[in-house]
Amino acid sequence: MALIQMDFMAESIQRITSVNVLLPVDASSGVQAGPFPALYLLHGYEGNYMDWVSYTRIARLAPALGLAVVMPSGENAYYLDFPERAEYFETYIASELVAFTRTAFPLSTRREDTFLAGLSMGGGGALRIGLRHSGVFGKVAALSAGITVEKEAKELGHGADLAKTLQDALARRVPLPELFLSIGTEDPLLQVNRDYHALLQRCGVSHTYEEHPGGHTWDYWDGHLPDMLGWLLPQSGGAAAKEREV
Repeated sequence: MALIQMDFMAESIQRITSVNVLLPVDASSGVQAGPFPALYLLHGYEGNYMDWVSYTRIARLAPALGLAVVMPSGENAYYLDFPERAEYFETYIASELVAFTRTAFPLSTRREDTFLAGLSMGGGGALRIGLRHSGVFGKVAALSAGITVEKEAKELGHGADLAKTLQDALARRVPLPELFLSIGTEDPLLQVNRDYHALLQRCGVSHTYEEHPGGHTWDYWDGHLPDMLGWLLPQSGGAAAKEREV
């Protein structure tokens, strides 16, 4: 396994930004393979590119499954585009970051090998970006998703309404990414996730929705990380299930 921490100038957000990249390679011998399936993994509010490697088992789980993971910093911008200040976080994730990492690392360019996921703010961002850029991402997963609809979406603006995002995606009549949502039964975001699950059902959108005991905590997100990875790579489900028991 190789963990690469890098900074680069992201034109979409007009600043140098940090990214962690996990590669399933033997760094000591230099042995590489690929192209690898790639997961772009988003942090939550007040988080950064270090969160997933600091608080979860992602650095152990993903390389064992042959999965590369790209973990950017999205600041507290809800992964939205802000034209008025020339900061395009959605564009950064969906376009610039994907293109840059595919050039720099041996990542698959196939939609079916390109995944997007996140927790809390990052979960909502993953759903929004995945639905809006369904030609890029084949699967999208959200843990304890920050579902921005109605009042909060109006306050944020900039296309934050996830209900409208879904409606717009359906109106385009293009293949949607496969969707996975997981939420704790003691999580304050439980009801908005249940409401979004119901909306997906009403719209006839096939998806996986799970509720488990737990709150809005790293214990929950790390505990159900194997579930998410097993869903992303079902051929590796046995390995993911084994990790779930640890």
